[in-house]
Amino acid sequence: MMIELGRGLPRAVVALGADTKNTVCWAAGARALVSAPRADLGRGEDFADFMQQVHSWPAELGAGPEVLAYDLHPEYISRKVALQSELWPRARRVGVQHHAAHLAATAAAAGVWEMCWGLACDGTGFGPDGTLWGGEILRGSAETGFVRVARLRWIQLLGGTAAIREPWRLGLALARAAGIAWPRPTCVPEEAWRVAEALWGNAVLRPVLSSSVGRLFDGVSALLGLCWYAEREAQAAVALESCAGDTGGGAVYSLPAELTDDGLIEFDWRPMVRRMWEERCAGRDAAELAARFHDSLAARLAEFCVTAGGPRILVCGGGVFFNRRFARVVRDYAEQGGMRCLFPGALGPSDASLSLGQAVLAAFTAEEEGRGERG
Repeated sequence: MMIELGRGLPRAVVALGADTKNTVCWAAGARALVSAPRADLGRGEDFADFMQQVHSWPAELGAGPEVLAYDLHPEYISRKVALQSELWPRARRVGVQHHAAHLAATAAAAGVWEMCWGLACDGTGFGPDGTLWGGEILRGSAETGFVRVARLRWIQLLGGTAAIREPWRLGLALARAAGIAWPRPTCVPEEAWRVAEALWGNAVLRPVLSSSVGRLFDGVSALLGLCWYAEREAQAAVALESCAGDTGGGAVYSLPAELTDDGLIEFDWRPMVRRMWEERCAGRDAAELAARFHDSLAARLAEFCVTAGGPRILVCGGGVFFNRRFARVVRDYAEQGGMRCLFPGALGPSDASLSLGQAVLAAFTAEEEGRGERG
């Protein structure tokens, strides 16, 4: 797919995308060419196709890259390939944070280069602080880069990545954090439950923490009894969206915000989760609770961007924006507040858009670094 950027890039870039829904982007001048997505670089045929394209595309297009861009996740195959010295050895290597790339892709595809607020919501993206991001508000532009301003409160992934496949672990983490006595679902083995409980608040083992909206969706889905085990990507979150349907949400739940020690604004989901559980125990219909959850979270995040001042453009990115209800509430709240709201275009909200965002941000980052080196 060829994308007209509306602004020339200072350097030619090849960006290597993520590991799943992988795309490669070649960008030079005011154009970016993005490949068709591959399902998973862990699959032999996808990796072979990826490597062939990385090696051959620049030569076929008549311009070797001055920059190779990649995601920061230390275990990504695409990152490891980018750091191989024999691959385009003269190209400068530039790592690009996952969620900044999501937002830059949305902005660049729309030809927006001015300062924006950015709302990045997905399941997992590696942060420079070593934690897993996914519920982030950033500020910046596709040219100057994006700076994290606010995030969702941390969620502990009990059992690490096992929590993604077993959302009951996330439900348990939400319950314990919110002070809820959530009983063990009968389908969860007692031993696995005991081990997960032992991990909660363990002072010896380093917890796996995530600020992900996707993981919050998974945990709420488990708490409401909609999905305890996930056989497919986003299964628990999709179950929660389906449960909400077109049900009216009514009054929104509270998500108070406070300043953290690291200077970020943190949105606390605990009062919302606690209130939802109280209402569920009182017999409130799950569809109404799921609807209020969607509307409360989306409105609160958009409200921050509307009221914080500064840019009057909100760019959105990340897989959570496949959720139509969540996306609609964000858009409606932002536009009613006088902001222009942009969603991912033809590339979609998934990680297939990352290579475009990586290419744009890396081109300008490398140019600034080059100026500094030249004195």
